[in-house]
Amino acid sequence: MRKKSKLKKSDVVIIIILSICIIAAAVALYMYYSISKDYEKSDVLYENTVTDYTVRNGDMSAPWYEMLGVNMSGLKEKNNEIIGWLFFENEDISYPILRSEDNEKYYRTAYDNTRTSAGSIFMESLNSPDFSDLHTIIYGHNMKNLSMFGKLKYYKENDDYYDSHKYFQIIMPDRKYRYEVIAYKDVDAEGDFYTIYKKDSKDFKNFIEDKILKGSLINSNMELNDDSQIVSLSTCTASDEKRFAVSAVKVDEREMDSYYIPERVKEIQTESKNVDYLILILGSIFILVDIGVIIWIVVKSKQA
Repeated sequence: MRKKSKLKKSDVVIIIILSICIIAAAVALYMYYSISKDYEKSDVLYENTVTDYTVRNGDMSAPWYEMLGVNMSGLKEKNNEIIGWLFFENEDISYPILRSEDNEKYYRTAYDNTRTSAGSIFMESLNSPDFSDLHTIIYGHNMKNLSMFGKLKYYKENDDYYDSHKYFQIIMPDRKYRYEVIAYKDVDAEGDFYTIYKKDSKDFKNFIEDKILKGSLINSNMELNDDSQIVSLSTCTASDEKRFAVSAVKVDEREMDSYYIPERVKEIQTESKNVDYLILILGSIFILVDIGVIIWIVVKSKQA
């Protein structure tokens, strides 16, 4: 009578290690797939929003206030807490700006009220929604796929980036504002940098010099005073204790009826982005190979 074969201790150890690897790989693949799909959902939402509610001027020589037209009334029908549109000249940072009485509301919620890790670009709740304050703060996530405020890091990583990305616009239902970047740096997450200055506040110039310009990675030599209106774009960094902030001063404005909505040069076709299936395929192959090795060890032991 043939004796029942037993697995060697070394084979048992190998099977346990491979089983752990299979579980770990499966969990990692699931997390990667979930995150990738979440990024894709957010990207497609905002790309469709740009296509449906904005018109970009194809004339590169057009004045700043004719670069982009935004259907603000249509956006506010979608969500009344959309207060404006942020548009970077020479960059694809172009998003609606939200404002709620609760700063947490749009932290992980898109403007259509769906849950996404990218959340929304949103204004500090203590600020006035008409951008009349001397210091206004706008928050956005530093996304790994470079969406939202993910590209702001280029200011400190690329010395030439500032020269070609000095200006951004804030488009309101009745006005357009143009801002010039004057400073960018890492700041304390809970520091005085995030102080809100209302209109007609005293000693605002001192705040600009001490909290905004001091320590900046650039020197813009811009002439500033107590009446200067600053917008600071704030995003997260690798440290929980630090944030990266890009500050700009308002240099021009136009009433909405003083500019035209440019003709759309071409329709932008937005297609759903595919998840990086190569990683998923390689991960699946790894799992299948591990399973195959386990089966081979078991079969080999029974044949011994």
